[in-house]
Amino acid sequence: MSQFNATASALGFIYQFRWGLLDLLRAMRTDATKSLSIEDYDDIAQLGTDGQVHAATQLKHHCKSSPITDSSPDLWKTLRVWLETPALRIDNGPLLYLVTTSEAPKDSALACLKIEQRDPKRACKLLTEAAKRYTADATKAGREAWLNAPTSVRLALASRFHVVDNNPKVDEIDQLLRQELSQTVRDEHMDHFTEKLWGWWNEQCLNVLNAEGVATISAERLRAKLHILRDSYTEGSLPIDDTLAEITAEELEDEHSGKPFAQQLEWIDIRGRNMQRAFIDYHRAYAQTSKWLQDGDLVAEDLNIFESRLVEEWEIQFENACDRLERSGATDELARVEAGRTLFEKLYEMNDVVVQPGFAERFLVGGTRHLIADRGVIGWHPDFQERVREILGIPA
Repeated sequence: MSQFNATASALGFIYQFRWGLLDLLRAMRTDATKSLSIEDYDDIAQLGTDGQVHAATQLKHHCKSSPITDSSPDLWKTLRVWLETPALRIDNGPLLYLVTTSEAPKDSALACLKIEQRDPKRACKLLTEAAKRYTADATKAGREAWLNAPTSVRLALASRFHVVDNNPKVDEIDQLLRQELSQTVRDEHMDHFTEKLWGWWNEQCLNVLNAEGVATISAERLRAKLHILRDSYTEGSLPIDDTLAEITAEELEDEHSGKPFAQQLEWIDIRGRNMQRAFIDYHRAYAQTSKWLQDGDLVAEDLNIFESRLVEEWEIQFENACDRLERSGATDELARVEAGRTLFEKLYEMNDVVVQPGFAERFLVGGTRHLIADRGVIGWHPDFQERVREILGIPA
């Protein structure tokens, strides 16, 4: 392994982002006016509507289990940050949290600052003794900052200092998030819901880090996003897997170009971008309906009814197209191709048949028509039935 391995640092940043979401979500339960900053006052900080810091948190993530003692660099680096940040140092400043995956041993200064057994005065005394006793270079700047601060500042800071030890590691935060959301999201939708929420949250964090000045993510914005996501997973709705929309036609061309539905489109001179769109719609419709059936969002009967209605709709328009062609008296192939293309374009614009009320995603209607055409049940060219029987090897 390289001596410059940055795995720990990378996990630390991921931990910071992930804990930030959990922190703001919990704060939102009691105060929806809060907002979260990242890397401004501290690793993360909660701010009020007036822009004042209400709580600042130092996050310390370690993959291996080891105690955080009164001599630990994590402790003294944290104290140095707080003492050298004016908004955090002041006597009536915000609550200060050291959140760590390590454990604070009994009888240590940090053990006196846990939320459930606090003794800030004793902690202040033990920290001062430790600052004088230890000599490691890694803690020197923090120890000096503590000893150089007046006793009143140390006591005031200790009174606001809270230790949260044995905190879950980065790969366990997702489970905590799921617990927070358990009353909001149905179990069968939880994976997809949290995946979407994490994606949105990561984007918000990057926007904050790239912004000039102090930028925040508000609890109000988080709540609005949760409502949007929740509403898309209510009873009777069909959640969309957005990852299916990311696949490109180029990725699908080799897989789908020889299929019956694609050949049917070639018979009516559908090519280029329209053919690429057909590949994508076909793929999305198949993958999405399969996922709905697997997750229990849709039952096979619903899908069968949806397909039957699409076939009924097609039958009416196909017969009309054939009647118009017969009345025109045109018998050449060019006219038949044009009739099929006109039928395809007309049906593409029709989106009245839905799999469930209120669901009108165009890819599903168009893609399902291609799935049905792939089985030779529907088609566009007036002579598609004879041609498809050849492709599928069905006797005349």
